[in-house]
Amino acid sequence: MPRPMALISDLHRSDARFLFATWKQLDWQRRSATEHRAILDAITRRDGDGARALLETHVREAGRALLERLRNTARTEADAARTLHVDSTKTTTGEDAKEKRKP
Repeated sequence: MPRPMALISDLHRSDARFLFATWKQLDWQRRSATEHRAILDAITRRDGDGARALLETHVREAGRALLERLRNTARTEADAARTLHVDSTKTTTGEDAKEKRKP
């Protein structure tokens, strides 16, 4: 069992690095810090319900923004791959062929 657990651990680390890089691209740091402060303030005031609500909102919104970013990245990469595929399947005919033969 140690080997599968090591693989899972490696996947978690690589996912964490990727998610952190994506989070930085979202320019989420300021908002995240503000929300973390609000959660800690609620905890300090012993407002468990408020802290829970703030945390739920924070996690939900961060997840939504991250998912949107990942979907946009996937779409952009898929579009680029399709463009490369189309460009590589074009054939040269007519005037294009004559131009390429010129010295």
